[in-house]
Amino acid sequence: MDSFEKRMSRLEEINELLKGQKSSFSEMTALFEEGIKLSESLEKELNQAEQKIIHLKENLQEKGSDLP
Repeated sequence: MDSFEKRMSRLEEINELLKGQKSSFSEMTALFEEGIKLSESLEKELNQAEQKIIHLKENLQEKGSDLP
């Protein structure tokens, strides 16, 4: 799987292509579908990172750290 940054860049590229509306309907539909899949995978990765950060902060707080 590509890196988060590569997938985000591709999603931005797809957004610009769809805004341009220079593709056929079937191409635009395929781009939209690809964009949805990328968006879902990016959201999943962000949620996982958020949960990891929450877990790390909780562990630090349990050990007496003064993190916000």
